[in-house]
Amino acid sequence: HITCGKSVKIANTVKVIKEFSHIGGNSLSTIEFDNNSQLAFVENSLFVGSVSLTSIDFGDNSQLRYIEGHKGVTGVFNNCISLTNIDFGKNSKLVAIGDGTEHADDCGVFSNCISLKEIELPYGITKLGSYIFSGCSSLTDINFEDCTKLDIIGSYAFEKCSSLRSIDLSKCTKIKRIDTGTFFDCTSLEDVRLPNSIECIDNYAFENCSKLKSIKCYAENVPITGTIFDDCP
Repeated sequence: HITCGKSVKIANTVKVIKEFSHIGGNSLSTIEFDNNSQLAFVENSLFVGSVSLTSIDFGDNSQLRYIEGHKGVTGVFNNCISLTNIDFGKNSKLVAIGDGTEHADDCGVFSNCISLKEIELPYGITKLGSYIFSGCSSLTDINFEDCTKLDIIGSYAFEKCSSLRSIDLSKCTKIKRIDTGTFFDCTSLEDVRLPNSIECIDNYAFENCSKLKSIKCYAENVPITGTIFDDCP
């Protein structure tokens, strides 16, 4: 465990941060990676519970490919309750946030970051893990416009994002499945657009989306079960 001051700057020569390391503290407010960072992985509970953290800047031309949270291990930025800004930088190589498998709801990489309002995902992202933004109750906007390579969104990825009003996945034409509970309890969600690649919508995907008015799915013959829209209008 390394206790820091108000800021952490990670040099572009750093290639490995050992598993189960923890860098943080109640006063840590900013994390900045140098441009051209050689670090490929950020994993496990590295910055978990940094309650004063407001900003993360991954820098331009980063070689970072994976931000991970493994089964039974709390997510990297879980419970960073003051976090408002995430900048993945230009020319990001990032392909996966979270491991994409189902695990306990406290393992999401950015779960319970209750001050986070918006996020723009990098172009090359292919995987968003389970519970990744679970409990991000201030999140209003997620930009999927450039996420044409995205093919996996894990279960309960956006559960309890109670300020989220719309989701447009129509450009994400590699996604075949809306996983279990993906938008569970998104009580402000009104409008959803799904791509023509969708083949399956799992149980509880939109359960308790009490303001849901419209779902436009560009695919044909998508199976619908009775529990997908439980407690929807």
